[in-house]
Amino acid sequence: MTGEPLKAKVFIQNHDADSSYVYSSATMGDYHRLIKAGSYTVIFSAPCHYSKTIQNVAVTDLNATILNVQLQPYSGLNPTFSADKTNITFGEDVHFTDVSCGNPISWQWTFEGGTPSTSTEQNPVVRYSDAGSYDVSLTISDGNDTATLTKQDYIVVAQNILMGNNTVTTCSGNFYDSGGPNGSYSNNENYVMTINPATQGAMLKVTFNQFSTESGYDNYIYTMAQIQVLPKFREAHLRVL
Repeated sequence: MTGEPLKAKVFIQNHDADSSYVYSSATMGDYHRLIKAGSYTVIFSAPCHYSKTIQNVAVTDLNATILNVQLQPYSGLNPTFSADKTNITFGEDVHFTDVSCGNPISWQWTFEGGTPSTSTEQNPVVRYSDAGSYDVSLTISDGNDTATLTKQDYIVVAQNILMGNNTVTTCSGNFYDSGGPNGSYSNNENYVMTINPATQGAMLKVTFNQFSTESGYDNYIYTMAQIQVLPKFREAHLRVL
């Protein structure tokens, strides 16, 4: 709305996937999005600004459709923050970044389960040592007004469990292939892992949040999960070939 250029995300609703959206130039404000002829809904968004949705944008092949957009900045304080990771293992550091709007001059953080538990730094580093899901709260001030944002269960701390021919006893954890969260698995793996609940008589739930194969290398991956009722505990059997 100021007439100044703005770096904004240009997203085609029900179309863009795998980061196919584009951004406008921060220095000029211009953007270019190649797309097949049709009618589209375009969403424009930028930090510290209200997003704008424009429907029924008509596009024809081999022609340019010019769509100029103005975004309205937030008024007043608007606290928000991000973290370099939200699912971690024991003793891992998390780097928090303040991306609040409204030109704050002071910050008051509260980290449930973290060390330190509070901070007045703008971008603090916090370590988590115990398993659990923890809230993070940020209060900002511009010298006159204050505003607070709390993200519930934002940081999840759990044991990292790597696939292998072994038995693991746990109540919670992050399950990875043999390479872990950052490495690669080896060739021709054939493992059977047994995961027992740490609490007798409890039931384990295994949820695959991400599962992918590498083109040209993975011929097939077969995963099997079974829950067997045993006299003293339940088992989850997972197989990756």
